[in-house]
Amino acid sequence: ARPVSQRRSECIFKAVEETKEAGVVYIIDMSGSMACGLEGASRLELVVEQLKDAVDALAEHHRFTVLHFNTSVQYFERRLVNASPGNKLQAIQWISKATPDGMTNISQPLLEVLQSPGIP
Repeated sequence: ARPVSQRRSECIFKAVEETKEAGVVYIIDMSGSMACGLEGASRLELVVEQLKDAVDALAEHHRFTVLHFNTSVQYFERRLVNASPGNKLQAIQWISKATPDGMTNISQPLLEVLQSPGIP
């Protein structure tokens, strides 16, 4: 049987692929707990791997951004960008450089995304 994380990501990818016009915001927990291990790798390594697959699955007509949070919020871009090969690569490189630290504060990034003029 496939790991649960793989089955979950397949469902997410399928939903995005079937969307004709999608704006996708990936919100990644970057708190200290993401450094802990799971399935032979840190939680962050697993998330980056899944994020890479999700971003790679986006068609060029999709728009996306990525942000990560702990006690503060950091953005790849504060607006949705086209899912061009260059933007996809930059997003993966950006999140790959992030280091888990701090506490979890999920309410701040959710409020910011919902109130952001660059993210409809």
